[in-house]
Amino acid sequence: MQAYAPIQELNMYNMYAECYQGPDSAANATHPHEMFLFKNNFYIQHMLTQSKGSNLKIVPPCVNVLGSTLYLNTPAVRKALHIPDRVKKWEICSAIDYHRQYTTMRKQYLKVLATKKQRVLVYNGDIDMACNYLGDEWFTDSLGQPVKSPRQSWHYKDDMGNDQVAGYVNSFTNLDFITIKGAGHMVPQDKPCKRWNFSQISSKTDHTSDDMMM
Repeated sequence: MQAYAPIQELNMYNMYAECYQGPDSAANATHPHEMFLFKNNFYIQHMLTQSKGSNLKIVPPCVNVLGSTLYLNTPAVRKALHIPDRVKKWEICSAIDYHRQYTTMRKQYLKVLATKKQRVLVYNGDIDMACNYLGDEWFTDSLGQPVKSPRQSWHYKDDMGNDQVAGYVNSFTNLDFITIKGAGHMVPQDKPCKRWNFSQISSKTDHTSDDMMM
C-alpha cells in the first residue's frame, strides 16, 4: 500500500502529463479502468476499496473530456454520423455492462499469424501506466514467433530534418512490437503519426508498411 501511494496522484494515462483538476482528482477516485486492470490482484483491490471507498468515476481521472463530449453530442455531429435519436449520449467511458468473452487474445493472435497473410503491429506509448508497454512486450514474446531482428531503435525526422529516436522495435516473423517514445495511452494524441517513419521499420524488418495490421 505504501509503495502504491506515491503514484496515485499521477496521470495514469501519461505519467508526465498534467492532471486535469489537479492530483486530488486522481487520488480520491477510482475509475472502472483501474478496477479492471487490477481485477485479479487481491491486494490492490483491497487497497483501492479501503483508500477510495465507493467513489467510482465514469470519467477517467486527470482527463479533460469536456470538449469531445460537447462536440460528439452536438445534434449536427450525431446526424452526420448517422446516430439514431434512440442512442444515448456519448460518454468517454460508458457504464455499459460488457460481457468479457476472453481473458487473453493469444489464440486469436496465433490464428492470424498462422495464415501468414498479414503482418501484425502491436504498439504502446512508453509512459502509459494504464497499459504498460512491458505487458505487451511480454505478450508478443509469449507468442513464440521466430525472431527476425533483436530490439533496436527506430527514428523520425524532427523539424530540422535530423533523425530522432521514436522508440524501439522487436521484430518477429509476421509480427512487430514497437514502443512510441514519450507517448502515453492515447498515442495518436500525444505523438501524431505524421512524422512516424514506418518505412524505416519496414527496411529493418523485411516488410512494407502497407502490410501492417494494427
